[in-house]
Amino acid sequence: MLACGALAAAFQAFDANATTSFSELPDMSQLTQFATFGNSWNLNLATVNGPAGISQSGTIAISGPSTVNGNLYLGVGASKTGGGTVTGTTFTGANIYGTRNLTEAQAQVFSASSTFAGMTADRVINGNVSSSQTFGTANGVPDIQVLTINGNLSLGGSSGITFVGDTGDVFVLNVTGTVSMGGSSFIGSLGQAAMTIINLTSPGSLGTIADINTKLNGTILIPNVTSATLHSVSGAIYSGFGQITLMSGATVNFIPFVPEPSTILTGALLMLLPLGGCALRVVRKR
Repeated sequence: MLACGALAAAFQAFDANATTSFSELPDMSQLTQFATFGNSWNLNLATVNGPAGISQSGTIAISGPSTVNGNLYLGVGASKTGGGTVTGTTFTGANIYGTRNLTEAQAQVFSASSTFAGMTADRVINGNVSSSQTFGTANGVPDIQVLTINGNLSLGGSSGITFVGDTGDVFVLNVTGTVSMGGSSFIGSLGQAAMTIINLTSPGSLGTIADINTKLNGTILIPNVTSATLHSVSGAIYSGFGQITLMSGATVNFIPFVPEPSTILTGALLMLLPLGGCALRVVRKR
């Protein structure tokens, strides 16, 4: 009985302070195999440290001396131009390469963005934001914390959006308007870059999202834009069918987003196995 009680308490503590449950995270299993992914990309004297993917009939321009330090995956009808370097293998002529399904990956850009946008926000800012914001709480357990900005985000100087929490937290930043970053502005948390989602849902042209010396730490979803320009990112960038440009000197250092829902479920089941029927009773109560 003590084991059952302890297990129940552990599950309750895990979600006690969370508005959004980990079970609500979208499937991004195809996307998280790429550092950059989308349908139309331009590397203008930029570096991608990780695998890159282009969906069916898309294009990627890699101007010299731009470099993709990893494999390049091109969907059916997709093409690469420019004199830049791909240090790994360039795969062409298919939409499925082993565990990588480019058609599903492109679909997940939209479905994941929609899921994150629909999460109940722990904090909502209605209006434009142009000053530093600190978001999140440390409560001793991993949880998902969602900040939604219903407006434009414009950061300059040393201003930024800083996330504060516990190891294992997932931070979601939803921005419905445009995003513009200059100076040495930043978004994210250096200690938890892989656990941050920056979801930019605005359609049309976003212009220069992040300029030289700015820092974006997290997985960036930009499904609906017609065009956008970024500088350096620690994490990943996933786009829809618009033109995405990495400006001169930009570097994408690949840090895959974790955890995936399947990973959480598998880990939970492994924890439950030694406890047998006791664990099942706890799960059924939830």
